Amino acid sequence: MNNTTIPFNQKRDFGQVFNTTMEFIQQEIKQLGMALLYYVVPIVLLGAIVMVYFSMEYRNFLGDLQQNTMSYGSNPFRMLSSMMGAYTLLLLAFIAVSVVLQATVFGYFKLYIEKGKGGFTLQDIRAQIGRTFLPILGASLVQILFTLIGAVFCILPGIYLGVVLSLLVPVLVIEEKGFSHAFSRSFELIKSNWWLTFGLLLVAGMIVQSIAFILGIPAMAMGFKSLFVNMQNPENLKNFSFPTIFYAYSAITHLITYTLMAFPYCILAVHLFSLKEEKNKISLEDKIEQITNHA
Repeated sequence: MNNTTIPFNQKRDFGQVFNTTMEFIQQEIKQLGMALLYYVVPIVLLGAIVMVYFSMEYRNFLGDLQQNTMSYGSNPFRMLSSMMGAYTLLLLAFIAVSVVLQATVFGYFKLYIEKGKGGFTLQDIRAQIGRTFLPILGASLVQILFTLIGAVFCILPGIYLGVVLSLLVPVLVIEEKGFSHAFSRSFELIKSNWWLTFGLLLVAGMIVQSIAFILGIPAMAMGFKSLFVNMQNPENLKNFSFPTIFYAYSAITHLITYTLMAFPYCILAVHLFSLKEEKNKISLEDKIEQITNHA
């Protein structure tokens, strides 16, 4: 068994999970950052381009819709199909970013545990991503489906299932025992720890969204300024569009925000090991194994 610098198999409370996550990120920032740069950032960049395309299509859609109220020559179904096509591309890009990001982060934790600090390369991470991409895609779609079904009946069941199934992908990747095991294991581990998990996800999400909001302030300022200037002349609103720098900056903030989503996933991975220790006393088993091996 390879020893690691950070002993993940320990029961941790709320603050300790955050502290251990920050310690891990500080320790692995170089290699983890390179993995994100090589395997996640290109997909996020593609998603940012699709988002800009969607924004422009939405602007054109609103413009055509406005023209249609004055002239019935436009085809509303054609306008709507163009808009839905852009939205579909945006949705696919979002799913691809989420899957690759989770495969990278949780795969990194799996390799770190199995091979120890510095015991694996970027090629190992790439192989891990390739091996888990489709299973994570399927698990993510199931997670979204169950959460939406719960939300349809009532908001609270949707929130409950969303928190419970937040461990579905990390268990699937790290324990590598199949989907059915990961599904039941998620419910088993969350039992009696739902509020703790909810709190961790809420705070981690708020941290990321707060940073995203701060980064987005310049874009909002540019957008309001452009809109205000064009409102001085109603004729300009017919062909209104934001400046190019607005779309470029929005793409950059989109890129940074999605990359920062690695932080909540790191929180989930550390939390997973804490819950496993509480349920299975893994660290005790490791100590017994070490004593046996040295006997």
